[in-house]
Amino acid sequence: MTPSRHLNPTPVIVILVVASLSGCLATSEIRPAELFRLDGYVATEAPRPERELETLDGGKVALRSGSVLSLDVPDGRVGGRFASITVHDGSFVGKTLDGRTVEVPIGEVRAVDITQHNVAGTIAWIAGGFLVAGAAAYVWTHRGGTVATPVRAGP
Repeated sequence: MTPSRHLNPTPVIVILVVASLSGCLATSEIRPAELFRLDGYVATEAPRPERELETLDGGKVALRSGSVLSLDVPDGRVGGRFASITVHDGSFVGKTLDGRTVEVPIGEVRAVDITQHNVAGTIAWIAGGFLVAGAAAYVWTHRGGTVATPVRAGP
């Protein structure tokens, strides 16, 4: 009897899951001067075109209720998921969904970024994972006769 080789699929599955999760979030960097566009933001309202922020690479991004807005200030990094935001008199004041108040002078903001779910990237990674898994399954099932069968000696 020839020994058969057994492939443990666990590492392959773990790699596919980790790779698919990497496409789940997208972070966009924003100029601090764009923060004024968020004045009057309320998470329960639909995003409005006038509240779209220009990214450093020239794209557009809208703050949504599931987005995380982060501000780099001299004391560190502040932010979160915001329920409401006001920007006036040179000050950013935001109320987070968990009830915290973030108040920062805009002149002290060094950098801003928005992190949100990347639906298209997630779908692409999941579809790619299914294609790779399907191709691997096809190759595995059609590789041709590597499973040993016991042979009986005569009668």
